[in-house]
Amino acid sequence: MKRNFWIVLCGLVLLGLAIYDPTLAAGGIYNSVPLALLALAFSIPMRTGFYNIGAEGQILIGGLAAAAVGASSNQLPAPAVQLLAISAAAIAAVMTIAVAWLWREKFGVDEVVTTLLMTLIIQAVTSQVVASWGGAATMHTPFVRTDVRFSNWVGWESWRIGAPFLIAVSALFAYATFLRSRGAVVFRASGFNPRAVAFSGHRIVRVRILAVAVGGALAGVASLQEVLFNSGAFFDGFASGAGFAGIGVALLMGPRPVGIALSALIFGFLQEGMVRLQVYGVPSAVGTGLQGAAILAVLAIRARSGRAAKDG
Repeated sequence: MKRNFWIVLCGLVLLGLAIYDPTLAAGGIYNSVPLALLALAFSIPMRTGFYNIGAEGQILIGGLAAAAVGASSNQLPAPAVQLLAISAAAIAAVMTIAVAWLWREKFGVDEVVTTLLMTLIIQAVTSQVVASWGGAATMHTPFVRTDVRFSNWVGWESWRIGAPFLIAVSALFAYATFLRSRGAVVFRASGFNPRAVAFSGHRIVRVRILAVAVGGALAGVASLQEVLFNSGAFFDGFASGAGFAGIGVALLMGPRPVGIALSALIFGFLQEGMVRLQVYGVPSAVGTGLQGAAILAVLAIRARSGRAAKDG
């Protein structure tokens, strides 16, 4: 009941802010899209016992792959290039998280360490690729073809915000629908009771591989907002800190789809508000600090409520 109360309260506050300042709402929604997808990229594998801490590396490699396809496929029609770019982003991110999976299964290396190290490697590699390909002065790859960018293709500038938001909502809705299906029982149990899953005749490895692959693909798809909807190129460091922010979104109100959606909006509105406050000389680091403080406060409240429930 307490969690539902806070969810409703946060929803009403966000609705009031949207009515008061629609431009703030537009910026907050735009910022929330990759955060929601990255939160899913952490939450879905986590349910099966795999902690994907390297979503930032996956969004970077996915964005670079999408930009490479979009900028180099000159002979193909625009819809084909768009489909290839989306596929390239998802596949590149899945291959990245697959390395961490294989290292854990074959060598027993903790995926937290592996995914973090993979992120550091990808940051260095993408920076070098951008500097070599796009030029050290610009620090971005060549722009994708004009007709490949979705906002130009549709001919509606609001599509730049609305379409990625619909993608995030669709992913959250699909996840919520799955959690109500029969397969969700095996999915949840594979994380906290794998022996029961194996005893029931299900292959737990298959369940975990699917969850990890979906998480990686969502992280890669999160890069498309920047590459195909907004700037039309891969800018070096465009997703700086996004992976850890996605983890914060997943933890703020719990891993349920509704909680992730509201947490992403809260973080998105906060980021947009801090951008506006920079005009008055407030440093951007204050926004990062407020996000961290919010996560710590909520986690402390949840821990205290859990202890009170046990004592009661």
